[in-house]
Amino acid sequence: MKASIRWEKSAAGTESLLFNTGTDLHRVDAEDLKCHVWKFGVSSVRHREKLGSTRGWPVTPDANSAQSLRSTIQAIRSTRDSPWMICRVRWNDYDAAETCKLNEEIKMAQDRVAFIPWNENQAGNFKTEYERNNTQRGASHHKRKWTMVYLDSPGTPLADMGFGFGTRLHIAGHGDIGDPEIAADHGTGGADRSYVEVADMLFQKGLQKRYIGTIACDVCYSALGDPPFAKLLAKELWSRGLKASCVLGYKGSLYATYDSFYADGSDMGGKYSHRMVELDDGSEVKSSKAQCRFFGWT
Repeated sequence: MKASIRWEKSAAGTESLLFNTGTDLHRVDAEDLKCHVWKFGVSSVRHREKLGSTRGWPVTPDANSAQSLRSTIQAIRSTRDSPWMICRVRWNDYDAAETCKLNEEIKMAQDRVAFIPWNENQAGNFKTEYERNNTQRGASHHKRKWTMVYLDSPGTPLADMGFGFGTRLHIAGHGDIGDPEIAADHGTGGADRSYVEVADMLFQKGLQKRYIGTIACDVCYSALGDPPFAKLLAKELWSRGLKASCVLGYKGSLYATYDSFYADGSDMGGKYSHRMVELDDGSEVKSSKAQCRFFGWT
């Protein structure tokens, strides 16, 4: 049985966190916690002593200080052991301004960030497609908001990426089977980017080594080749200290926008629109059915 986490609400309205480790089930009353952090595989004595338990650590910040809570979470996230999963934070008792910033981090776990490794004026159809996803997200299943980050975006916006289940950073580019480089959109004049350059640019725009989540290559055929682009990027990021993430690639030609019809114009049917991938045999499947995850240590 796979590890999983979910929230359950009783008939009386009480919320509980159900954490399935794969071998047993733990229940935690949500109202008893300001913040609860779970960790897989606490193996070292040092971490057991820090946690006080191998199962989790309820965190209560001093003097109801939002800054204290923020610092505590940051410290926990910086651990080099197995990934932390931030399950839920109840912010009602904390400073409104700080709450807003922290909620934005948590929200990123549901929304998507698209990194386009060229200047905005060279983004071409990559920008157009992600903007279209925002206008059409009402027809999609999860109704996620897409935020675009370009090479010339001010500051280090990737430093604000969220963490936990569902967090995803997408990288845009054109690719081919086994190609170690991705290309800019046609006619924009942007130079090709190697997987090493893409890694450079991710960190340049603020990506943190403690980032927990998936990095998806919105690049055609990025899961195919020997080695594929996504695997090359995974190994490069791992070598630079990004230990708690994986890189996702696609086994065909990706249609990056949400669609409700096939390439031949026929209707897909069903309640929601989807991002699709065309496989080598000409068939089209939901993007989730044509993904492959790569880990840097493999």
